[in-house]
Amino acid sequence: MKSFEVLLLMFLCIQTTISSVSSTNTAVVCSKAEKQALLSFKKGLKDPTNWLSSWIGEDCCTWKGVSCNNRTGHVVKAGPPFCSVGASVPYLDMSGINLSNSTDYLQVLNKLPSLRDLFLSSCELNPIHDLPAQLVNFSSLTIIDLLENNFNSLAPDWLFSIPSLVSLELSWNSFYGPIPVGLQNMTSLKILDLSENNFNSTIPDWLYNLRSLVTLDISDNNLRGSITSVVGNLTSITRLYLWGNELEESFGNLSQLGELYISHNSLEGEVSEVHFANLTRLKAFYASSTSLILKVSSDWIPPFQLQDIQMRSWHVGPQFPGWLQTQKSISYLDLSSTGISDEIPTWF
Repeated sequence: MKSFEVLLLMFLCIQTTISSVSSTNTAVVCSKAEKQALLSFKKGLKDPTNWLSSWIGEDCCTWKGVSCNNRTGHVVKAGPPFCSVGASVPYLDMSGINLSNSTDYLQVLNKLPSLRDLFLSSCELNPIHDLPAQLVNFSSLTIIDLLENNFNSLAPDWLFSIPSLVSLELSWNSFYGPIPVGLQNMTSLKILDLSENNFNSTIPDWLYNLRSLVTLDISDNNLRGSITSVVGNLTSITRLYLWGNELEESFGNLSQLGELYISHNSLEGEVSEVHFANLTRLKAFYASSTSLILKVSSDWIPPFQLQDIQMRSWHVGPQFPGWLQTQKSISYLDLSSTGISDEIPTWF
């Protein structure tokens, strides 16, 4: 389906009518393309009152709230109550619809002031960088998902002028340049996914000041430099994904952390009991393909109970790590190429 058909439908929901002529002629049947556009838009809307239940059958001109031109059969009005004047469309999911020919999708969406959740993943969108700040009126937006649009550009500034955002999904978009400085003002963010891009800076310390973050994924970029102790400011973080970069040093002191992914980095040096001291909630530890050395005492009792352990290419041996005996919930374990040359203990 062409992108302009979906956007036209959105305009129809925003505008009460495009034409004063509507169909009462039962011989007029709506076009197949416009019927599919209506059904696609219906799929992306929440309809708690079941108002759209009549949107079935071959002729969309007979559906509740839909009017057609009595000569051409084109839809000229589509007005369910939550679309009237575009005032109360809280949820819109157009993922997977090809919008590559659309250049004004932001202007259209900007006419939905009650929009809270916006999903436009895999839409082949074109980047819009020159939208004036005064035209951005997404004051109600809390979720934006732009996964896998392959923009191949700098991240657009308008994304970082929405302080109400709680979740921002920007992975698989070929964004490049430094981590956008505009993020530092988005203090309400709980989920930030910048993974699978080409960001190529160090990790700025201000990123660690987004204290509401629960999930931070900056994996598989070209980030470099040290993970500084300031990472400890992320006091709410439970999932931290850093793998696939060129990062150095340790990973901080994060007491709420449940999942830590630091594989395929330039991490090196010794990791001792102190590094794990406050990770009491850690359940998943993925840290393969690094040059780290585990230095813990033979009677060390970790403060966590891990379910997934991936420490491939660490230096752990030659003895089989006794602390594994304390981990009662392991479902996945990778200790390959860790220098262990010991017998497998009977308790294992």
